[in-house]
Amino acid sequence: MRPNRYLPVIIAIVSIAVTLILWQRLVSWERQSLKRDVEAKTAAFKDDISDHVLFRVAALGRMGRRWEYSGKLSKADWEYDAKNYINDYPSIESIELVGTDLRARWRVPAGRGNARAESGPSADPVKTAAFLKAKESGKPAISHPADLPSGEKGFYACLPLYSKDGLKGFIAAAFKSRELFDTVLLVMRPLEMDDYAIGVLDGEDILYANHPGSPGAAEFADELDLPLYGVTWRVRMGLNPAYLSRTRSILPGAALALGFVWTFVIVSAVHFAQAARLKGKDLEAANLSLRHEILVRREAEEKATRSNRLYSVLSKVDEAIVRTREPETLFREACRICVEEGRFLMAWVGMKDPETQLIRPVAYWGVEEGYLENIRISAAAELPEGRGPMGTALREGRYFVCSDIEHDPDVAVWREAALKRGYRSSAAFPLFLGGRAVGALSLHAAEPGFFDESLIGLLNSLSADISFAMDSAEAEKKRKTAEEALKKSEALLNKAQHIAHLGSWEWDIVNNTLAWSDVIYEIFGLRKDRFGATYEAFLNTVHPGDRKSVVDAVNDAIHKKKPYLINHRIVLPDGSIKTVRGQGDVTRNASGEAVRMVGAVQDITERKKMDDELSEYRDHLEELVEARTAELKAVNRELEAFTYSASHDLQEPLRIVAGYMQLLSRRYKGRLDSDADEFIEYAVDGASRMQRLINDLLSYSRIGRRKEFRTIDTGEAVRSALTNLKASIEESGAAITYERLPKIEANSQISNVFMNLIGNAMKYRGEKPPQVRIAAERLANSWQFSVSDNGIGIEPRHHDRIFEIFQRLHGKTEYPGTGIGLSICKKIIENHGGRIWVESKPGEGSTFYFNIPDRKEVKYAKN
Repeated sequence: MRPNRYLPVIIAIVSIAVTLILWQRLVSWERQSLKRDVEAKTAAFKDDISDHVLFRVAALGRMGRRWEYSGKLSKADWEYDAKNYINDYPSIESIELVGTDLRARWRVPAGRGNARAESGPSADPVKTAAFLKAKESGKPAISHPADLPSGEKGFYACLPLYSKDGLKGFIAAAFKSRELFDTVLLVMRPLEMDDYAIGVLDGEDILYANHPGSPGAAEFADELDLPLYGVTWRVRMGLNPAYLSRTRSILPGAALALGFVWTFVIVSAVHFAQAARLKGKDLEAANLSLRHEILVRREAEEKATRSNRLYSVLSKVDEAIVRTREPETLFREACRICVEEGRFLMAWVGMKDPETQLIRPVAYWGVEEGYLENIRISAAAELPEGRGPMGTALREGRYFVCSDIEHDPDVAVWREAALKRGYRSSAAFPLFLGGRAVGALSLHAAEPGFFDESLIGLLNSLSADISFAMDSAEAEKKRKTAEEALKKSEALLNKAQHIAHLGSWEWDIVNNTLAWSDVIYEIFGLRKDRFGATYEAFLNTVHPGDRKSVVDAVNDAIHKKKPYLINHRIVLPDGSIKTVRGQGDVTRNASGEAVRMVGAVQDITERKKMDDELSEYRDHLEELVEARTAELKAVNRELEAFTYSASHDLQEPLRIVAGYMQLLSRRYKGRLDSDADEFIEYAVDGASRMQRLINDLLSYSRIGRRKEFRTIDTGEAVRSALTNLKASIEESGAAITYERLPKIEANSQISNVFMNLIGNAMKYRGEKPPQVRIAAERLANSWQFSVSDNGIGIEPRHHDRIFEIFQRLHGKTEYPGTGIGLSICKKIIENHGGRIWVESKPGEGSTFYFNIPDRKEVKYAKN
């Protein structure tokens, strides 16, 4: 056979062989591409189901841990929490609180009213099996598929609840399969539910199917096992025929058809070659899209892994809160768990010093390497050390994140030290005590932008749990302190009762039982085992002479609502007699009937004896006082009369002596020798001083004569004194100020007080002109006046001495006077029922105070 003869046949055979091989490869590539797509979607759907179920069960777990830690659960709290979770997760049909006997205490169904209790243990064997599985493992358990009360297909998630005493019950949530898995499918993008046959099975039971019939029983189906809390679901997914008909490529068939004629239609072959090339570009684009989807999926998986680690951190910190009562230990455990479970580089807790605003570390864990010792952190906004995450979180009471330590200007003061230890981002979350931010939890990560919104939400929950533990620890500390104080108080009360011979009693009127404290038994000299502990037994101890009075007092308290308060005698078993004081209050029921009396008994035998003796002494003392008072009144009258008479009798011869001495001074001064002039001058000065002294004594004696009180305008009294002192005021250049001086009940001698005090202010002045200020202040039952000056002042040790008669602190050559002026002031003020005193220091002036009792309503005088 010649070659050129069979060449077309050979070319045809080769062409057909190449066409068949190409067709087979294209069909195989298309099937593999569809198979990979289904596998990727099946894995994504499985992971999303796992994430959603784990997230919801973890949420129920946190709710349960809060109830475990609080130790108390009210129906209102349960209903509030359960409704919130049902609202947040619509796929939950109901939440139940179940006791250890598998009886539902409260059940909150979705979209209904208040929580209701169910009677009897659970009759659903599927749910019961889940409860027993959770009880045996001590962990959450998921049931096999079950028909829910609403008629929908679903399953139960059961979580055990523990207290310090062991298992206390379960939380059971009923999940509606269709709503849950439809939610998962809606989250997946891109995914058209009608293009895929999707199903979730538990053994042979169908938990979910998006199309009727066998779930996932379609071409290119894939199946994966999903173990969750004691059950293993199978996730199936396949392509529907309608989707295959739309997406199946015509390239294999076209290649097969065109291959037979490519020898004859080269142009068509070229055309199909170009089409194949274009198809290759589309395939490349599809591959790129697939790689991008894989990358996005990987990032999502990393975030999910990070979130799962944070859930583990929350769970273990909550366990530490249950175990630990000391805040410092809890802080250290929380930091350790954050580093070991949450994979943070370093975690630390800082507390704020209220005075310095500095934040001091109290616990840390991880790669620290002296970082906390070498930095300074403050909560003050005006300092550079207060603008970082920790200071801002404490100051503003909210979390604060630094996503990039290397480029954030607010952390410049710590940048070098942080980068050296590998910190690239950080966040701080405030810790509250009694609603006030007192500290913060700071976390450091090894990569920038580590803290996303999902992590921040979980870490906020972590700081809230730690804050709750701090509040609980503080409350526990206050409770223990109160208990210790109560014990001390009770011990002191018992001791005080023994010292005061005072005991307490309680009488149950309805049952006629009487309870005495130990002190009463000691007072009555009785033993508990020999006392009948009834009202009649008490009356038998009362002295026969006082028994009727005691009965009447008790009846008046019960029937007439009078106070029970009586002193009476009692007879002890040895025949001795004591006097006691009894008192008590009656408690009545809603109908007003007396049901109980509570009171006290005090042994007043010694006090009664002393009162009797004091009464005798008092009677005798009153007689002596009356006699002594009459004698003193007579002596005072004689003394006043003598002083007044002596002062008048001394005036006349003194005026004659003074007159003749002045006459000698005018007529013979300079005519005799210098000694005679000096003697005459001494005599004239002595006579003048003697005359002033007698006048002052006369004034002092007149003060003792009581004058009737009337309404005195103290402003007018001051002006009268200033008129009398006009010459001295002008000579010294004094400035006198006063305002708002009241009208008071007094006598006219009050003007002499102001005149003496103002005169002293000018007499004992310093180098500057005198400045005197007069003021009045209303006290509870009196008016307090003050006279202040800028004079030479008085030593504190002389403050009382200056008010005594004839007491002078200076020589007569320094300051003139007789030493009677302040004595006159004191006597006038005391006659008004008040007192006078001074506050002064040398060189700082003096302030004289005196008060006048307020005898009636007064009004301010207008000056």
